[in-house]
Amino acid sequence: MNNEHAPIQLKETAEYYAEALYMGLVSVDEAVAWCDSVIATHPDPPLAIIQASMAHRQGGSEVSDALYGVEGEYEDATVYRRLFARLHEMLSRDAGELPKVLDALDVMSLDFPPVSKEVYGEMRHFTQKYFLLYDEPETKEMEAFRAEQTLAILDFLQQAARGEATSYALEEEALPAAPTSWVAYAGLIIGAFGTFYILVELAELPAGWKAVLYVFAIFAIFLSISKWRRER
Repeated sequence: MNNEHAPIQLKETAEYYAEALYMGLVSVDEAVAWCDSVIATHPDPPLAIIQASMAHRQGGSEVSDALYGVEGEYEDATVYRRLFARLHEMLSRDAGELPKVLDALDVMSLDFPPVSKEVYGEMRHFTQKYFLLYDEPETKEMEAFRAEQTLAILDFLQQAARGEATSYALEEEALPAAPTSWVAYAGLIIGAFGTFYILVELAELPAGWKAVLYVFAIFAIFLSISKWRRER
């Protein structure tokens, strides 16, 4: 019998595919291909695996639900390590998978029983902080920052996939300041100038002084716009 199809390994692998399907880390075809290999080689394949294979056309959630029904015992840590390895493979192959990887880590940190305090802490550290990467406008600084953090997450995933109790932690770095959009900037300028205008008019200053203050305000706006353009 294939060692992967021994009772304990069978349950662990079924759980892995169920969780990976739930998070969108594997395709239905890949999970069902494993089910079919079990059915073809196992002398008495579990009914749940046969049901998972038959649920192929119904979609990932049905296949996943069937796989959860495979009886037996398994270790959470083993399933976690396989999921971490899958995430590492995805991110190594395509840095554009970072949002999906962060989503998966978020789900794992909230829904799955933590394997260790160290790993759980790192997962929450990444997901709570680096979802911000996708709330910011695209700039060269943000692109470089995202690339740097992708390498850090790859390092973490590699350690976690090996089952190492990691004390890995990123230094607390501030996200690059996001540039203000021109609409927001124009609104700020109009609001500030409007307030300035009202205050000057209420002050009942001589016309000469008002002219000086307005010239000063226009100069300040010009400097502010120049600074904004440099930040862009």
